[in-house]
Amino acid sequence: MVQKSKRIFTLKIEKQLKFNDRFYLMEKIIVTGATGFIGRHAIQSLQKQGYDIHAITSKEKREHISNNITWHSVDLFDYAKVADFCRQVGATDLLHLAWYDDHKQRMTSLNNVAWVETSLHLIRKFAQNGG
Repeated sequence: MVQKSKRIFTLKIEKQLKFNDRFYLMEKIIVTGATGFIGRHAIQSLQKQGYDIHAITSKEKREHISNNITWHSVDLFDYAKVADFCRQVGATDLLHLAWYDDHKQRMTSLNNVAWVETSLHLIRKFAQNGG
């Protein structure tokens, strides 16, 4: 079986962990939609792989650290806050899972256009700040 790359981009390394006298690389990742159906499962996999996870959620006010996850409440539509967040975190990877999801209007909602614009802004700021 061919192992697929676990990253979309080849990026710089931020941290090293020492474990049993060996150094392991710890990459910093931003995960949006971290409390969603896909996000919560992705978080578990990323934890097992040793990522330093910076999870964004809009559902709950979470600003704490637990098991290599730092939770952040960031409104992705607030472009200034997204820019500041990306600058402060300086992540090496981005897993963008946040999106508008209304089961009845999933494919036809005009909110999808706003999410495309917001996603492009997030990706630009991520790239400008080390990603």
